[in-house]
Amino acid sequence: MIELLYYVLEGLRWVIIVDAISSWFRGPTEFPRNITGQLTEPLYAPIRSLFGGSGMDFSPLIMLVLVHIGQAMLRGH
Repeated sequence: MIELLYYVLEGLRWVIIVDAISSWFRGPTEFPRNITGQLTEPLYAPIRSLFGGSGMDFSPLIMLVLVHIGQAMLRGH
């Protein structure tokens, strides 16, 4: 079960990376962001509400750090 959760977090990590990179070139309704956004936007929303509407959106970076921490905790188990 722990190994499965680790790989789910790994998949989420790649979804976040693809979403962040594709956001430089694609709109939120274009492929692949129309798919990755459905997974990432609910995760980004609480982070965005904490940090307000600054010019830079650090929510993908913060999510990557949280995923990394989660994976490190699972590896230590």
